[in-house]
Amino acid sequence: MAEESKTQTIDPCSYANIHEVKCVHTHLNLSVDFEKKILFGNVDLSFKCVSKDKPISSIILDTRELDVKSVYLTTDANKTPLKHSYLPANEKVPTYGKPLNIALSTALNNDDTVQITIEYSTSPSAEAIQWLTPQQTVGKKLPYLFTQCQAIGARTLLPCQDSPGAKNTYSANITIHNNKELIPLMSALPDGDNKSENKDSITYRFKQPVPCCSYLIALVVGNLERREIDKRCAVYCEPGMIDAAQYEFANTGKMLDIAESICGEFVWGRYDLLMLPPSFPYGGMENPNLTFVTPTLIAGDRSLENVVAHEITHSWTGNLVTNVSWEHFWLNEGWTRFIEGKIMGKLNGEDQHILDIANSQSTLRQAVERLGAQHEFTKLNLSLKDTDPDDAFSSIPYEKGSEFLRYLEDLVGGQEVMAKFIKAYLANFRYKCLDSFEFKQFFTEYFQTVDGAKDKLGGIDWETWLKAPGMPPVLRKVESKMIIDAQDLVKKWSSVEETEFKANADDIKGWNVEQIEMFLDDLLKNYQDLLKENKLTKQGLRAKVNALKVYKFHESKNAEILFRFNLIALECDDEGQYDSVKSMLCSVGRMKFVRPTFRALIKNADRRKMAQQIYDENKSFYHPICAKMVAQDLAEKK
Repeated sequence: MAEESKTQTIDPCSYANIHEVKCVHTHLNLSVDFEKKILFGNVDLSFKCVSKDKPISSIILDTRELDVKSVYLTTDANKTPLKHSYLPANEKVPTYGKPLNIALSTALNNDDTVQITIEYSTSPSAEAIQWLTPQQTVGKKLPYLFTQCQAIGARTLLPCQDSPGAKNTYSANITIHNNKELIPLMSALPDGDNKSENKDSITYRFKQPVPCCSYLIALVVGNLERREIDKRCAVYCEPGMIDAAQYEFANTGKMLDIAESICGEFVWGRYDLLMLPPSFPYGGMENPNLTFVTPTLIAGDRSLENVVAHEITHSWTGNLVTNVSWEHFWLNEGWTRFIEGKIMGKLNGEDQHILDIANSQSTLRQAVERLGAQHEFTKLNLSLKDTDPDDAFSSIPYEKGSEFLRYLEDLVGGQEVMAKFIKAYLANFRYKCLDSFEFKQFFTEYFQTVDGAKDKLGGIDWETWLKAPGMPPVLRKVESKMIIDAQDLVKKWSSVEETEFKANADDIKGWNVEQIEMFLDDLLKNYQDLLKENKLTKQGLRAKVNALKVYKFHESKNAEILFRFNLIALECDDEGQYDSVKSMLCSVGRMKFVRPTFRALIKNADRRKMAQQIYDENKSFYHPICAKMVAQDLAEKK
């Protein structure tokens, strides 16, 4: 791997001059205006100069679609207006926004500090903020808003150093006007008694004492009810869904305890969950103290709680130890996916862990096949020059990254040896940011002193693992009865010859969701191959899809299962399943389901009009990130 470190590179997705001056604290004073769909007020930003070579005469911040009204130098005595202007922007990537250049009245030398106050308001079209009408909520009576700042959306919420390489503590005062039923929550803890009430408004106070990145600043305002899970965990959501949420996420505290045994001290104090309305574009978002989760996790049997395990793990890998830029995203997600599997294995048994690895490898193959084996986005350490990081988002950093860590684990001596390294790594980089080079350096230095491992370090092909596109050079071999059973049933359903096989609901008796996912994923791949090779007709596949209904997949309340069955049905143009497809696209905003379903729809040119109509009707329902990405998917196929 080329010897480069973060000290020599600048985040290509941020304009901020974080190598010269760093924000050490952010304080937000914002009011919520549901009618205008804006947040307005000011932000106090405290900076420290980190330039050792030269005085710094300006601070450059990331902004996008913000109405900046004034900028002041703030001291205890007074506020002094500062000149500000916008520097030229990268026209190739409009989502980078515009760099706000603030001219300082006195240049800063190393370790000098300064506080800036910026009065501003957000735009109604701010990508980080989704405003929901009462009709878009469960209760149908009150409006709702939530934010989603990852990857570079924070610059639409506030002027900031919008890079994961910049961490700071934050606090906030959030004021709600003329509606005391609405409650705000943030990725932070309540500050003191938390609120002060006036005649027509309530101001809520929050504090985040642990330094975190701009993409982890989060706000929600809605009609929210709270239920306790245990002494460190609670769940919030609209009252109409609180019973289901409390049941589904009952194991959160257990998973947090397991994660702490693997990763070390949990420094954030509380781990609460917020179940959002269905337009939330992700499975979960690891906002500190308040993980956001999708209602598509509600299956009634806690079978999709692995998403919570994933988000819990981010309390260490991502939030506490962070990739220095999105070009090293695997350090967040690969590590998190790796430890998530360990948590679920301890919770549900090692066979479950093995099955999870097999599904991870299958997901990785699908992603590489879709993107292309030579695509830049299939690298772990990729280039994002002139690229919106959302465009590069895929399962690659998750699955290829976790596979790399499994390879390293096997190489150095297995799980017990790796367990000690996990804690050492997280302890060494806590509160810090790092790149792939620094990970390599720390890993190598650590295992130089470990007998049985140091002699194997020279065999690690870091260049191929981190810099080469496509599938990784090595996959861990996995085998279990659960995998064999799923693969055997796939073979029976994939046969194009006359057989004595007669499907029966008992075929999958006792199977867990991961087995069913493996079965449906592999079956879809086989059917796609058979259709390409003209060994199976669409009419023949429709007959198989109809026969598959013996397993009741088409009626499943589990979103993962129904989504996969719908994809198989779309391969054979099964019009009988179109209502189910439309229903999911009109009621779910999670991109994991929405984007592949739209792509499957437009594989048949005759369905393009249908797909476009569904998108046009639901564009305002989807989160802006989801709407943007689906629009790109629809445009690519023209």
